[in-house]
This record gives sequence, structure tokens and C-alpha cells, in this order.
Amino acid sequence: MLSTKLVAILNITPNSFSDGGLYLDSENAKKQLELLLKYEPAVIDIGAISTRPNSAQPTIEEEIARYDQVLSTIIPILKNTEAKISIDSYNFETLEYLSQHIPIHWINDQKGFLDERLIDLAKKINAKLVIMHHLTIPADPNICINDDIDVIKEVKTWLLEKAKYLISKGISQDKIILDPGIGFNKTHEQSWQLIKEAKQIMKLGFEVMYGYSRKSFLNTITEKDFSKRDLETAIISSYLAQMDVDYLRIHDMESNIQALRISDCLRS
Repeated sequence: MLSTKLVAILNITPNSFSDGGLYLDSENAKKQLELLLKYEPAVIDIGAISTRPNSAQPTIEEEIARYDQVLSTIIPILKNTEAKISIDSYNFETLEYLSQHIPIHWINDQKGFLDERLIDLAKKINAKLVIMHHLTIPADPNICINDDIDVIKEVKTWLLEKAKYLISKGISQDKIILDPGIGFNKTHEQSWQLIKEAKQIMKLGFEVMYGYSRKSFLNTITEKDFSKRDLETAIISSYLAQMDVDYLRIHDMESNIQALRISDCLRS
């Protein structure tokens, strides 16, 4: 039986790389959330900030306004789902505001909890913390790990240092999830290597999440538009499930749940 779980993405952004602008409207956000939850993901990851390369970052007021546009329709759904709720944000004010309206089980701060108030908030609401390797937020494709550096060793060292920092601030090890940051300041080849050697990341002793869905490193094997890369994504999901990666963060539930079912059949 596979232990791998799916983390479904709901982007309420105007500029995400594959689905920007599709779910800003409250009814569209509701329909997409219902579609994602139909396949029973373990986690629903909701974000209102795109970190695609060179993307403009909204103000905190703009970020909260995006949530306000959809909260009235999605709150009843979120309060009645068994899926854990993750908020993809690095702004304390946003997360504090949302915590007053919905349960937050994960804080997915792609900047790495530079704002210590987020660590205190996580402890207050008993949330898990996701740490993602990066060099810049938003991603800058012109800034990558040097080719002469061992990318696996570099990412492992960076993630472990961040995890130890959180532990020093009172976060228990079982509340920390590591994300190697596929596509963030990595060459395409480095992203592929991090996927291929996923077990090396898992040896650090923390839960691990991979986010690779539809991303630009897939340019090495396809010329499809980003929104049409679910087949390629699902094949990677099948591989990572065989590696027992804890969480896979994906856009399309149907294709990826099928990939996990196939992996399960092949293992049994």
C-alpha cells in the first residue's frame, strides 16, 4: 500500500504559470475546489501569490483581497472536508487574517519563515511548516546553483539548516515538511536529478513534499503549453510514489490519482 499522498493546488492568482486568472471569481474557485476534493486529496494548498519567474508580487492588502473574493463560497466547503488546509503565503498578516476564518493545518512559506511571527503563529494554531529550497523568491531563472556544485548535497544541507533553525525555535521535527524546490533556481537537469534521487532528500528524517506539476523543467521533454502537461506530471508522480515520497503537490487530481493507483498495483 502506497504511503504517498496528494496535495491539490488551488491558485487564486491572476498570474500563476499554468492557471493564472481561472479561479479569481468566487464561483469558479468553488467549482474547482469541489472538483479537486472529489478525488479526496490529503491536503488542499491555497495560494494568492504567484512565485513564477519574475512575477510581480502583490501587496499584503492585494493578497488578502484575493482571498476575500472567494472566501464566502469556499469557507463552507473547507469547514466540511477531511482534507488538511495549507496556505501558500509568506505574509504573516495574511495568514493571521485567514486563521480567523478557516482552519489552517499547513503554512507553506516559500521564503522559509524569515518572519519569526509566522513560526509563533504556526505553534499557536498547531500547523505544520513547509520549507522549500530556493535562492530567490520569485524564482529567477538567471540565478541557479552552480553546475560544479553537487545539487543533492547543496539542497540537503540548505534544508537541514533551515529545519534545525525551526527546531531551535520550538518546532518539533514531526511538524516540518521539506520541499527541494523543483524549478526554483535550478537548471532543468538539476531539477531532474532531484527527482531521480528523491530518496536522498528523504534520508534527512523529515516528511518530504515534491512540487513539479507542469513546470518548465519539463521543457526538456515536451513543447506542450504548461496547462497541458498533466500526463508528464502524472508519470513523475508514479515514479515518486515508488520512492515513497510523502506528498506530491499537483494541479490535476484525476490523472495523478490514477498514477498512484497504478503504482500501488505494480507494487502489490
